[in-house]
Amino acid sequence: MKKVSVLFMCMLFVGFAAMAQRGGNGNRPDPKARAEAQAKVMKVDLNLNDAQYQKVLALNIAQAEKATAKRTEKKEEMEEQRAAMKAEREVFQQELKGILTPEQFKKHEAMMKERQENRGERGNKPGNRKPKN
Repeated sequence: MKKVSVLFMCMLFVGFAAMAQRGGNGNRPDPKARAEAQAKVMKVDLNLNDAQYQKVLALNIAQAEKATAKRTEKKEEMEEQRAAMKAEREVFQQELKGILTPEQFKKHEAMMKERQENRGERGNKPGNRKPKN
């Protein structure tokens, strides 16, 4: 009976922990909803009057919209950088192909493919690398 109750408590704990985690898809409420929620908390915690609440709400909305715009801008910059890096890699590969023999280039491609497959295994720890054949 004791084992069953301990198992039940563990399962309950894991369930609550899973529910407490924020969604991994990156969905965020719109800036106005976040600003309103923050302003309501501030109204209660700081005992704001209605005039103060309206000013804080407007300020929070403006700040949330700025933050959203900045995130969008950063995302676009990252996509541009990613595209530029991809183009540079392609140029590098073409130049390398002109230097190496066909056999060397095939071996290089195989090595790069293996490295890409191991990319999820971060770090240079001995246990993270696959043994060489």
